Amino acid sequence: MIVLSVDTSTMISSCALLEDGVIIGEMNINQQKTHSETLVPMIKDMLERLEVEPEKIDLYAVGKGPGSFT
Repeated sequence: MIVLSVDTSTMISSCALLEDGVIIGEMNINQQKTHSETLVPMIKDMLERLEVEPEKIDLYAVGKGPGSFT
C-alpha cells in the first residue's frame, strides 16, 4: 500500500510517501511562500524523483492541526 502524507499545520510544508509502512520519500519546505504555492510542486517533485505515478497512491493522510486557524 502506498500512502501520501501531508502536513501544513505549521510554517513548514511537509509531505512523505510510505510504501507498506516504510518511508520511501520525505520533503519539507520552510519558505516565505504560502502552502498553496509550495505544496503541489513539492508533492509533484517527490513523486517524480521516486518514479511513483499519482494513480498508484492508495491512501492520503492529512494532518489537521492545530494550526493558525484552530
